[in-house]
Amino acid sequence: SDALSATRTSLHLINIGLRPTGQDLGLNAWLVAGAALEGRVHPFFYINPSAGDAFADRMDFSGNPQPERDWPLHPFQYIDDTGSTVDTELAFTFADYALLIPRLHHHFAVVPNECDADNLVPIAEFLQLPEEEVHKHVPFVWAVSSGAVLHRIVISRALVQACRDRLNFWHALQEMGGVRNKHIDQAVARTREEVKAKAAEE
Repeated sequence: SDALSATRTSLHLINIGLRPTGQDLGLNAWLVAGAALEGRVHPFFYINPSAGDAFADRMDFSGNPQPERDWPLHPFQYIDDTGSTVDTELAFTFADYALLIPRLHHHFAVVPNECDADNLVPIAEFLQLPEEEVHKHVPFVWAVSSGAVLHRIVISRALVQACRDRLNFWHALQEMGGVRNKHIDQAVARTREEVKAKAAEE
């Protein structure tokens, strides 16, 4: 990489999916590391001071999965209770990553299949709710049991806050990387309004 050939001091932070000695998750360490990247646990960014005078030139944000989104979206297919095949998309969030970590399992609880409450919403949607609506809903993630049965898993308030923290950090990185930059969006909106106003005057 450029960092290895640079003449200045360089710093590499590498997540290799290691876990405490004696714990066997039954999962490949690289899969866990990949899930950490997907779940915005350890986002990838690369800063090269010699790439330009502007910070946007120096920072490379492109190594993250679907960097323009809050969370990566992936196609998912399952068979419902009627035997019909359902195609949908699922967001992979920090909560999904946490399901892979045994010490975090106490933050989850399985929702009985017969429970079909309207206030259950996926965590990715829950995090987008306005503040006055949050207390009316319960966030969950989807999980598949060893018997290949799809379940909804509700998550604790502490884990919700952890998801929100990761998302806020991700938004900060997006702005620094020039993706979904709020200042740019505001400037574009002002320009559009000015163009509309001038057009209306003519």
